Amino acid sequence: MAADRQKRVRIAAVAIAAAGLVLMGAGYLSGSSLWVAADQKGLFMVEDTPRSRVSYPEEGRISRAVGIQLHLDDFDVQIVHGEKLSVETVCYGSLRSPDVKVKDGILSIGETASQGRGVGTTLLDPRGQKRNQVRITLPYRRCGTVSCVLQKGDVLVDHLEADDLEIDTRQGDIQLHDISAQQAAIRLGRGNGSLLEVYVSEMDYQNERGQSTYQNATPQRGKTLNFASAGGPVKLQKLQVDIARLQLDGDLQASDVKAGQLYIRRTSGQVEISRLQDNGVISVIGGTGDVSLQGGSQQATVNIDSGDILLDVGRGKYACPTTAITQKGSITQQRQLAETYAVDCLAEDGKVTRAGKTVEGKNSFTTAAHYTRDDRSKMLLKTQKGDIALP
Repeated sequence: MAADRQKRVRIAAVAIAAAGLVLMGAGYLSGSSLWVAADQKGLFMVEDTPRSRVSYPEEGRISRAVGIQLHLDDFDVQIVHGEKLSVETVCYGSLRSPDVKVKDGILSIGETASQGRGVGTTLLDPRGQKRNQVRITLPYRRCGTVSCVLQKGDVLVDHLEADDLEIDTRQGDIQLHDISAQQAAIRLGRGNGSLLEVYVSEMDYQNERGQSTYQNATPQRGKTLNFASAGGPVKLQKLQVDIARLQLDGDLQASDVKAGQLYIRRTSGQVEISRLQDNGVISVIGGTGDVSLQGGSQQATVNIDSGDILLDVGRGKYACPTTAITQKGSITQQRQLAETYAVDCLAEDGKVTRAGKTVEGKNSFTTAAHYTRDDRSKMLLKTQKGDIALP
């Protein structure tokens, strides 16, 4: 009886071991999962789970990640908020997972293509194309420097607060949702860009009456968002930033934007910004395509090569001091002009209308302001070929 029992135990042990090897092999074929924990100093510890798995410390002991650094060639990347701290890499075909390293509390995945270690080309599955993936789940919002540089792939970052945020993909989409950062640099290749609820600001936007104001001044120093797009459409919604610099080659659609300084330089594409939340200075320079600005702002400048310009920006019922210039296209000012403004309108090959009627000068309209000490009391609208419409 004892011998039979030992034999059955040995058979069961061999079966369990064989099953474990099969599962382990399946894990390596489909990619490896990496579980990450942090000690009370916020440093990472990483283990490869086909071999072992670390235990999680108590949630109260997990403080913050010092940093995340990703350098990959052809991967989709997700950095999201979740219940547990984990890192999962999934590779298809003959591709192997990129190296995962931890040094000085910085989680590093992959290396740059310039170092000659690209991950190769993703193989096609009979049911469709498979995508290599890296997924990082953080149980806490706070993180240090986050850098994600891809040659190809989509990036999704959700519910994260970072000191410095750098996202760069030459071919792929970028989605940021519920993000707070000290500084942010976003570089988008030919893909779609979506920023929803992004906060890069330290300014107090509320005055003692609870109203948002910049008090006729915009921040010369502050938290900065740099965003560059090489051709895809960009969508911004609920963005609050001290200084934003956008360089675009493609359409921009933005709403609920609150910025001290918002500079947009473009080569082509339409710019549509609605529901501005009492911005300081907004500027759209260069390129071809229509420009539409609507909402609260203290000063606006639009100087483009061609395209129609629609302006409905200002403080209250009055338009803010504005400079609008287009070489070819119409200019429409919808808000009422303050009597204290010096207005200078010229349509070289067109006409100027006010309240639907052609002005006496037909193609020009000029008034003298009560106060002309600086640009805060000037309205300059000019087009070489097109009409100008005033309220």
